[in-house]
Amino acid sequence: MTVATSSREQKKIIASYFDSTGCPRSEGSPELAFKLHDFGYRGVSSVEYAMRVPCPLCLRHDLPPHTQLHGTQASVVVARIARLVSVIDASDDSPRDHMRCFRSAGLGGAAHLINFMGTDTLAGILLAKRFYLEKGMPGFSIPAAEHSTITSWGRERELDAFRNMLTSYPTGLVAVVSDSYNIYDACEKLWGTELKQMILDRDGTLVVRPDSGEPKVIVVEVLKILTERFGCTTNQKGFRMLPPQIRVIQGDGISYESLGEILQAMQDAGFAADNLAFGSGGALLQKVNRDTQKIAFKCSEITDNKGKTTLVYKDPISDHGKMSKKGRLTLEKDSTGKVVTKTEGRGDPMKDMLVEVFRDGKMMKEYNFAEIRKRAQI
Repeated sequence: MTVATSSREQKKIIASYFDSTGCPRSEGSPELAFKLHDFGYRGVSSVEYAMRVPCPLCLRHDLPPHTQLHGTQASVVVARIARLVSVIDASDDSPRDHMRCFRSAGLGGAAHLINFMGTDTLAGILLAKRFYLEKGMPGFSIPAAEHSTITSWGRERELDAFRNMLTSYPTGLVAVVSDSYNIYDACEKLWGTELKQMILDRDGTLVVRPDSGEPKVIVVEVLKILTERFGCTTNQKGFRMLPPQIRVIQGDGISYESLGEILQAMQDAGFAADNLAFGSGGALLQKVNRDTQKIAFKCSEITDNKGKTTLVYKDPISDHGKMSKKGRLTLEKDSTGKVVTKTEGRGDPMKDMLVEVFRDGKMMKEYNFAEIRKRAQI
């Protein structure tokens, strides 16, 4: 619930900057479907496992020289590592423990897929297909270099590492992390000079990924270098767009708070929002809890065996902000169209927007993933 809401709010921010910087958007905003990519869980997804692992791990994975291990493949590897970690943890010997990380990743990953279609969390795809009757493929990824697949070539051969990504994936989208040593030289001298013609001749799009520094500063600096080297066009509102063969993705430090700051910095510098996509992992899937949006499940009314009804609520004198709602509740739209909660049985059941889904172990109403996605459109 929290991940889905946070993801949707970030989509609304991106949509607003699409509009203000002259980027076209059609009904349902399909143009935004891949603008916030779930980078997947990097390490264990449940905090308790991260805290309880009793020893450091050294992992060896034998691959042919310079094999690219991109996002979705890394997600599988990390899921298996998470399973290993839970087995090592001797404090809890339940045979189901190794699935906790996979389940929490699945819930968060599927929640994000309600709003976007880019993901490296395979568990989210599997959950959507199994429990929400998704017939097609709910999420997609692209070949993407991680730091180790670049730095394993050595500093002197970074150009060869970059060229290898372009030759290994001659068509379509491919993302390459470019800040292993010097992001400015990478954009100006490697991408923008040595490999420039190869990029422009390619049938697809190279996505350059800076991954360090102050995001709202580094994104603008990277865009300035790339427009100098590759040129740009100007849209109807006067904002600059890179050629279709090259784009940027910012995947470091992305959250609800930082995303708008980056887009505002781009707008101030004269760049259209469509030049950039975002990636988020930790902040999207792990830096959330029930207090993020003050979510809680509370009993609000009971009826005893004699038929007496009692309002059930709390109202701590030390924090009235934690007062819970009481009585029978309905969720309705008021005269202005605002969604409000009616308490203590004062609402109109005929106007109640809530639908009973689950009662006493029985599924009363089942939604498929497509229905949920449609309802979440902005």
